[in-house]
Amino acid sequence: MPTGPSAIRELSFADVDRIREQFEPLNPWRDTLKTPFLKLEQENFDSNGERRQLYAYCISAKLYCLFNLDGNRLLVRKPSGHGLGFLQPPYTVADWQRTRGLRWEEDLPPWIFEAWDFILSRELGLPHEPPRWLKQPAVMAIPISTPQVLARLGCFKDSLRPFTTVTVPFPKKEVSQLWTGYFIMPYTEKLNDLHGRPMVNVVSGATFYIYDKKSLTSSKSPGCSEDDGRRN
Repeated sequence: MPTGPSAIRELSFADVDRIREQFEPLNPWRDTLKTPFLKLEQENFDSNGERRQLYAYCISAKLYCLFNLDGNRLLVRKPSGHGLGFLQPPYTVADWQRTRGLRWEEDLPPWIFEAWDFILSRELGLPHEPPRWLKQPAVMAIPISTPQVLARLGCFKDSLRPFTTVTVPFPKKEVSQLWTGYFIMPYTEKLNDLHGRPMVNVVSGATFYIYDKKSLTSSKSPGCSEDDGRRN
């Protein structure tokens, strides 16, 4: 800038369209599918079909989120499930639809949108509240569907039946509670009642318990391990 620090010139929508047009000679679908080479996706438009400023928050090639800003209001348009999708949802889409009285139309579950809304609002300094499920234990469901998966169950590989599904929690390691391997527990869809339930180490067979410091109502049992709900 003439009187200040260096800056990058902002492109108008017309500038962007001219750049898109320069790629059209490379378009193999121009005459058959009538599809632009650089297509404007639906996230570039609002519900009325008006073109909106679309922002991107990018962590890596597959970990990003596209969103709109309207003052202090943030609207998540296209979140990435990479790095989150393997986790078991803290609630089902049916639960969301039942409590909201609305139909969920997106491909990714609503908790992914809530996670990105929290991350972006915190990064941008916008008003926000942590999702209610943030302190639930982070777990993943693993179906025992191949011999390779069964072999990884250590001392339980001869005890569990093929095609059983188990829950694998992700506890926080404490200095006084070190272990090798990982834990399994019976499969459950409801994650809000896991505190106090046992999980078993696949290497040693030792039993630990999931607890949260804020929700713990009794003293720790020997061999307890804290799950800090590490979804953030």
